[in-house]
Amino acid sequence: NLYEESPKSKYFSEIIITDDLSSRNELIIDKSDVFIALPGGVGTLNEILEVINKNLLNEIDKKIYLINDNFFWTPLEELFKSMSEKKLLDQKKLKKNFKVCKLEELKSEFKKNYAKNRS
Repeated sequence: NLYEESPKSKYFSEIIITDDLSSRNELIIDKSDVFIALPGGVGTLNEILEVINKNLLNEIDKKIYLINDNFFWTPLEELFKSMSEKKLLDQKKLKKNFKVCKLEELKSEFKKNYAKNRS
């Protein structure tokens, strides 16, 4: 339904239509090397948690960065900290692929870790 209602954009070279949200999330995870999340709604939270969970279960090994310039993701960080304190989450395992950071920190990390892979 979204495809018909969405304005067409010149910025996309390919449109992939999936049957449902689960299929869409799987496709995004399969095609992505790294994930960056800006502040968003429930859909963004769903995608973030899917990636985090797959990392924790060792189904994938992909970094996820949450841009937190305006402290939007701080409550999620606090929730994870609380879960860790209650022994419901392995904080060390979470931190392996999960980082909440400022945009400038992300830029610096990308230059250091990812830009060298591009020609």
